[in-house]
Amino acid sequence: MRRVITGVDADGKSAVLYDGPPQSIHHVTNTKVGQLQMHHAAAFPTEVPEGHCVAVDIWETSGLPRMTDADPMGEPRPFAIEPDGQGLRVRYQQWGANVDSSAMHATDTLDVNIIIEGEVLLLLEEGRTVTLRKGDAVVLPGNEHGWRAGPQGVTMINIMQKLG
Repeated sequence: MRRVITGVDADGKSAVLYDGPPQSIHHVTNTKVGQLQMHHAAAFPTEVPEGHCVAVDIWETSGLPRMTDADPMGEPRPFAIEPDGQGLRVRYQQWGANVDSSAMHATDTLDVNIIIEGEVLLLLEEGRTVTLRKGDAVVLPGNEHGWRAGPQGVTMINIMQKLG
């Protein structure tokens, strides 16, 4: 996996600020809400085992970024569910087969999840489940929900913006 971050250099010209592997890779071995167990991984694994998840932080801010800001993800950062302050987080997630994060939970964020591969069940309080597959997207404006990955797992992009 590769992360390319652009910005502006000292002369105000567009430039590459970072081009290399992500610094914040989190291997989650217990995906139950409230019981997350994880460790920092030095590299993205070639395979994510059944019941495990790998989360890679691509970008995070604690407020509105400026073009002259340094790469905020240049150093490894601890895992956090929500971005800091009034921030934004972009996270790549790969869940192994049958990951069960079905305990209902909510965050103080507007979440946009885009499915890249596989499938995941979105569970809602009303009792309805929605199957999301490659190319599908869901918007969660801070409401209660749960997840259950399909038999082949799921890969998705998660974008979280703190609610005001």
